[in-house]
Amino acid sequence: MFCTNCGKEVIEGAAFCQYCGEKLEQAKVQEAPAQETLPVEVQTQAVVPASEGISKKSRLAAMLLGIFLGNFGVHNFYLRRFGRAVTQLILTVFAYTLYFAAFINLVLEKAKYASAFIPNHAATVNALQGFGMVIPLFIMIILGVGIWSLVEWILIASGKAKDGNGLPVKKW
Repeated sequence: MFCTNCGKEVIEGAAFCQYCGEKLEQAKVQEAPAQETLPVEVQTQAVVPASEGISKKSRLAAMLLGIFLGNFGVHNFYLRRFGRAVTQLILTVFAYTLYFAAFINLVLEKAKYASAFIPNHAATVNALQGFGMVIPLFIMIILGVGIWSLVEWILIASGKAKDGNGLPVKKW
C-alpha cells in the first residue's frame, strides 16, 4: 500500500504514514502506482561520464615541462596547443641565434686583429656596439616569452588551462 500524499510505501494496516504523517484512511490508501514507461529514445540514451569533459593530459607533467622548458613551448606541445608552442619556440630560438651570432662576431673580430698584432680599435668598438645592441633585444624577447610561459604555468597549476581540444586540464 502507498500513501496518496507522499507516494511512499506504508506498513499494511497503519493509521498514519510513517514518512509524511498523513492520516491513512481506506480512501487515502491505494495500491502501487503503475510503472511509468519511458520512450525508447530516452531509455537507450547513454549516460555521459563526468570525466568526459576533462582532458586526459596530466597537469603535473604540463607544470614540470612549463617550469623547465617553458620558453621553448614544450608544455604547449604536450597540451597540443601548437600555435602557441611554435610561436614560443621560434621567438626563443631567434633570440638565442641573434645572441650567439653577435657573440661570435665579437670573438672573431677580436681574434682577427689579435693574431696579426695589429691594433684595430675601431673594428673592436664596432663589434662591441653590435653586441651591445643585441643584448637588450635578447633580454626583451627572452623575458617576454618567460613571462608568457609563467602565466601559462600559473593557469595550469590553478586548473584553468585548456588543452588543444578546449578541454580543461584538471587531472594530476
